[in-house]
Amino acid sequence: MATVRPSYGATTDVTMTSDVKCPRWNCGRANSAVNAFCYYCGAILGEWANTGLEPRTSLPVHSVSARLKLPDNRQISLASQAQWIGRDNLNEILPVNDVTYISRRHFIIGVENGQYYVEDHDSTNGTRLNGTEIKGKGKFKLSNGDLIEVADVVTMSYEMS
Repeated sequence: MATVRPSYGATTDVTMTSDVKCPRWNCGRANSAVNAFCYYCGAILGEWANTGLEPRTSLPVHSVSARLKLPDNRQISLASQAQWIGRDNLNEILPVNDVTYISRRHFIIGVENGQYYVEDHDSTNGTRLNGTEIKGKGKFKLSNGDLIEVADVVTMSYEMS
C-alpha cells in the first residue's frame, strides 16, 4: 500500500493499494482495484485492459437506453463501452468562461455487466455525484436520477430507460 500526494493540489493524500498494475508501457504504476482506469495516465485497468478497447472520446451516433440529461434538455447518449465526457461535450451549452473549468477528459462513464458507473479522471476542478466529491475515489455505480456535477459549473442527470 502506498500513499500518494495528488498533483492537482488536493489537501488530502490518496491511499492506493497495489492490487492492479497499469498495463501501459510508459506508466506501469500501481492502482487501487476499485479503479477502472489508471489514476495517473487513464489507461484501462483489469478486465477492461484485455479487451483492447479505448474509452470513446466522442458522442455515439446511435440511440441507447442510458443517457446524461443536460440542463437545457439536450442529452448525451451513453454507449455500451467506456466513454469520456469533458469540455468538448459541454462547450455548446455553457458560457466560454465556465467551459474553462472543465477538463478535456473530465470524467468517464463505463459499463460493467450492464451496470453504468462514473469515475472522475483526475480532473482539475472535480466531479460530484449526488453532492459527494468523487475525485480520486474510484468508480461509482449510477442509478436512475443520479446527479453528476461537473467542476461546480453544470449539473446533469443520469437517466436509464
